[in-house]
Amino acid sequence: MRLLPHCFIKLARHNAKNSYPFNKNKFQPDNQFIEFAKIALGISSLSLGSYCIWKTLANFNTTQIIQEENQDNTKFIQYSNIVIIGAGLAGLACGVHLDDEVTIVEREEPGAISQASVLNTGMVLPYSKGGIWQSLGIATLNYLKKMHESGEDIDFNLCGSLLVAETENQMHELRKLKLGPQSKLIESQELHKIEPHLSSKLKGAILTENEASVNPIKVVHVLEKQFLKNPKHVIKKNHEVREIIIEPSGWLIKGVRLEHRADVEGEPFAIKTPNLVVACGPMGAFFGEQLGIELPIIPVAGNVFCSEPTPNKVKRMIFACESHQYWKKHPTEDYSTVPPCVTHKSMSGERLTRHLYCKQLSDGRFIAGGDRRVHPQQAPMLAHALPRAFPEEKSHKKDFNNSPAVLNSFAFTKKLIPSLTVVQKAWGGVMSFTSDGMPILGKVDNSYLPKETTGELYLVLGFGPKGMSTAIEGGRRVAEQIKGNTVNLKGAEPQRFFS
Repeated sequence: MRLLPHCFIKLARHNAKNSYPFNKNKFQPDNQFIEFAKIALGISSLSLGSYCIWKTLANFNTTQIIQEENQDNTKFIQYSNIVIIGAGLAGLACGVHLDDEVTIVEREEPGAISQASVLNTGMVLPYSKGGIWQSLGIATLNYLKKMHESGEDIDFNLCGSLLVAETENQMHELRKLKLGPQSKLIESQELHKIEPHLSSKLKGAILTENEASVNPIKVVHVLEKQFLKNPKHVIKKNHEVREIIIEPSGWLIKGVRLEHRADVEGEPFAIKTPNLVVACGPMGAFFGEQLGIELPIIPVAGNVFCSEPTPNKVKRMIFACESHQYWKKHPTEDYSTVPPCVTHKSMSGERLTRHLYCKQLSDGRFIAGGDRRVHPQQAPMLAHALPRAFPEEKSHKKDFNNSPAVLNSFAFTKKLIPSLTVVQKAWGGVMSFTSDGMPILGKVDNSYLPKETTGELYLVLGFGPKGMSTAIEGGRRVAEQIKGNTVNLKGAEPQRFFS
């Protein structure tokens, strides 16, 4: 039974690191990986009992090792004034803005190709929603712009976006929208004048300026570099957190160090801290349960493909309005299990709508994404890898490029961009949606915790499909709150789920 977590680790750690989109020569699954995928995908269809068995095994083994070592020697317990779980955009950005002793614990490495922070398409869209989303988005855009102007290579391109209409009915709905100063409605003739390589059948679009494209892998690595400039900052790479224990003075974080690409578990580790920041995306609910609080984090799997290059240039990021209009007319019925803005209620469920977003890279390749499928599993080692082959697509486990999810996205994209060539590579990732569609940012009042503690707990979670647009500023604001400063977290406070 102890082999069960190992097969999950093997599956989740199969990644590539050095290119964006991902180097197809470094991302091909070998036969051993396929066998692990079959095991994990089979387990994913079981009841919640599978997950409970995994969690019990993981916690028992890790805790036992650490307790045995600590009976005679306490050197295995370390201390840090602030511990952040997760070295994605939110966790790194939070740490960058803290001038204190900070330890970031990351189960892989910053920029590893299994995190939503780098699996996304690199679109920064501050004006796609109002309220705190827009506030976070504008600040994130400005931060990335300054990063670019300082000389950092993040492939920053202030290109703007188009929300396009395929039908007259869709265009009619776009005309009803109240647009902000950054956006304007354009008819078919103007659309084809500014983007001649889009389909001539499109009826018009909403053009939004001052939105940007970046390379998410490069952004994560720049944040990592900024974080490590402070000599009081440490990143514990390949350290997997298995358990968080509430203590009177704070938190005891236990786990294991992963070795040899996570095929073998190494030494256990334990860190005590009075200030804990949970910034680990889809795994937020897993750790919330250990802390005695129910976090409505719902993992949602998405797929992305990259095409072969085409000489025809499309300057702006392109979005289809079909899904946006569907979600407006058909709000989610049960927010506790299905968050807003998904295309499927489950990994193998019926399609609700088609969703599409795409952009062209400087070398002529297009990156496009589409499906968002709710997945019920929360186990950390499983959630990273499952989207690379959806359960119902049994005949395509060896070739995700030709899976129905990717082929549907490709066909939809080609309707809008006729010059699109063939799929070069496809991949998937897991986003952390919330039951109300809003992020979870800030301090959790200790009165909501099941045990008395003087420790401080902060959350930076639930950015859903807007992580690239908002997570950097979300992390910064939580850092300011940790330092005792007042920040705007209206609508995103954790207490809304507990009171």
